[in-house]
Amino acid sequence: MIKVNSTCTVFATAELRERLSLGQRREDILAGLHHAIILRAMSLLARSGGVKNEFTFTGGVCNNAMAVKVLRDLVRTNYSEDIVLNVHPDSIYMGALGAAMFALEDSRAGQVGLLPSFVTDARSEIRS
Repeated sequence: MIKVNSTCTVFATAELRERLSLGQRREDILAGLHHAIILRAMSLLARSGGVKNEFTFTGGVCNNAMAVKVLRDLVRTNYSEDIVLNVHPDSIYMGALGAAMFALEDSRAGQVGLLPSFVTDARSEIRS
């Protein structure tokens, strides 16, 4: 794995081009890029208290085997091998499922069609 120093897309792109021109293998560069991106996400997570006993990884990136491998390795290295990592390929639907559950809850409470306050506030500002 090649160490990629930047997670900023502009700088990472330049760095990747440079590494390719030096003859480094694409798969090694991509492994390094995955590592840099997941490491950045893990550093943000650490600021909010880190991982305790269990970690759930959702979204489309769960279908990226290299991202999951890097995440698993980083969690084990930086926290513990005993931490349960919940990853499922169908987790790409978790955001939609959560939105549907909120809508169902609102519907059952008789609040069908209510929008979050930031949306209604924005609408009133546009009208005035």
